[in-house]
Amino acid sequence: MKLRTLILSTTLVALVATGSLAIVSAASAERIWVVLGDQLLAGESKPLKSSGSNFLLKGKASGLSVELKCTKQGGKELSLQGGEPGKVSGLLELSGCAATAPANCKVKEALTLETTAELVEDTKASKALLLFSPKKEGGTFAEVQFEGSGCALVSKPAKLLGDFATEVSPESSEEATSATLTLPTTGISLILGAENKIKEIGLKLGGTKEEGATLSGKTTVELESKEEFSAFKLAFRMTPPPEYMAQTQKQKVKIEALIVATITEIVMLVGPATFKIEPNACVKAYAATQVCEVEVEFNPAAMGNYIGIFGIHVMGDPADVYEVARLTGKW
Repeated sequence: MKLRTLILSTTLVALVATGSLAIVSAASAERIWVVLGDQLLAGESKPLKSSGSNFLLKGKASGLSVELKCTKQGGKELSLQGGEPGKVSGLLELSGCAATAPANCKVKEALTLETTAELVEDTKASKALLLFSPKKEGGTFAEVQFEGSGCALVSKPAKLLGDFATEVSPESSEEATSATLTLPTTGISLILGAENKIKEIGLKLGGTKEEGATLSGKTTVELESKEEFSAFKLAFRMTPPPEYMAQTQKQKVKIEALIVATITEIVMLVGPATFKIEPNACVKAYAATQVCEVEVEFNPAAMGNYIGIFGIHVMGDPADVYEVARLTGKW
């Protein structure tokens, strides 16, 4: 299923004067959750289910090699969280864990990882990733408790620290009822985060000292509602004017490219007779950070409240996908 019109903001700005127009758009972000064609907004959430198998945790704790094989992965209180960037919160559970190293050690109980995650990208800005971190900043995901006669780590629980990223598939404009999150066996060490800055990430096992670790495996996630969703990549940011405009006056909507992209159409998807777009030269190819401005005039034919949807179509997206800003007017 392809996306329908992509709503980047549904916040209605309070109108403080007769015949005024407010234009609202999304803040800077590249990856957002889209459910059935509409952005999951800040403050909105969707319950999530997760299931996987054959996870492998490798590293060192207190100078000893550690290798855990977990046969099952699940989750509790998991949900997609709206906003920019899109996020995931909840508990990840690894169960059926057996220690193949160190010798004579058994895993005392299932691992419960209290996490928060947000959508980021790989360093080439071509793939969606989910960056998982402990829910408490600077905290731990979980403690691995060992038992067994002759186990050298019985009195030395290994703390799982740091952060890790999963690949997300499918992504972009194609929605699906489920997504696969993959942790490569080699791990992901670099991601592209806020403000397009490359960030080094990685897991650690902490015993008497912290040492590098990797977690690999694959899990499938789906919404409890069975709705289709995706990790959509925004190409442009639309910035509202700093103040309201009186009837028949014109103001500019600023469009800024977040990536190299081409606008093929600028159109009022809703309210074209009331919110009139002036002829412009913004339908073109853009370099990243390049800016263009479009004039819009609010000119209703009768008194009342009005809503308009200003949309831009980006080359490469399905024909029915638009990045949009919401316009409201009252006369």
